[in-house]
Amino acid sequence: MIKKANEIDQTQPLKALFYGQPGIGKTSWAMTAPSPLLIDCDKGIHRVSMKFRKDYVPVNSWDDIMSITREDLSPYKTIIIDTAGSMLDFLTQQIIKEQPKLGSNGGLTLQGYGVLKNRFTAFLSMMATMNKHIIFIAHDKEGKDGDNTVIRPDIIGGSLAIIMRSMDLVGYIESVNNRRVVNCSPTDRYYGKNTCNLQAIQFDVSTGEGNLTGIFEQYFQEQGESALMLEDYMTLVDVIKEKIGSIDSPEMALEVTNEVKAMEVIWDSKLIAQTHLRSKLAELKLKYNKEEGIYESL
Repeated sequence: MIKKANEIDQTQPLKALFYGQPGIGKTSWAMTAPSPLLIDCDKGIHRVSMKFRKDYVPVNSWDDIMSITREDLSPYKTIIIDTAGSMLDFLTQQIIKEQPKLGSNGGLTLQGYGVLKNRFTAFLSMMATMNKHIIFIAHDKEGKDGDNTVIRPDIIGGSLAIIMRSMDLVGYIESVNNRRVVNCSPTDRYYGKNTCNLQAIQFDVSTGEGNLTGIFEQYFQEQGESALMLEDYMTLVDVIKEKIGSIDSPEMALEVTNEVKAMEVIWDSKLIAQTHLRSKLAELKLKYNKEEGIYESL
């Protein structure tokens, strides 16, 4: 079934990855999300500020993760996986346990990484059916991009690329002037993903400033406003095309040109108007006389 662009469902649960140095407050901040459940792969619940501790699942193996049922998750709105790297370590161990030939020196063979990629992709697909917000937490890691040093999430193999494609937001958490700041916009210095133009977020877990529930609300508000603007944009483009398509004389060409110039500009609507007007004028063999301020036949 073909749908219009303005029919996109803007209420889909949010998928996000936040990463930064150990101890910067990633997990405590993540626990300010709506009705969270922590999947504690990193055995780090004791490091979460007491006031932010909520329900959690202690994880010692991949089986612990896969044994969580939909019924178990029903009271919660947000699933937090801390950390993505540790979760993938458990999946790596499970793959080697099931197929020892895919292991090499405690890690995976090239074929094993292919299996990891497929299993992790299947896991993400399963999580997407849960109708829950999903937050991945990760440590940061420095890498090279040519001559530049780039900070990225510490996630093994091709799994980082899979997560980056799947997420709505990817934010780097750092300390700036003793303030915790999350920036989702990618830069030359660190990885990011920002699908709704969120500004840099300052948060303080001790005061609740910049809590993640508020960020989620801001995200969905931005998405809703974008959807409304898209609807206005599509209506405007339809009007522009209809008016230009109705031109049948030099006098009408001048009238429509002035009307279109006076219209609100949304995104590339001005460019669309200019393109369609040029095409219509060429079809009617009209040109604009600047001195007289009129259109006339060639």
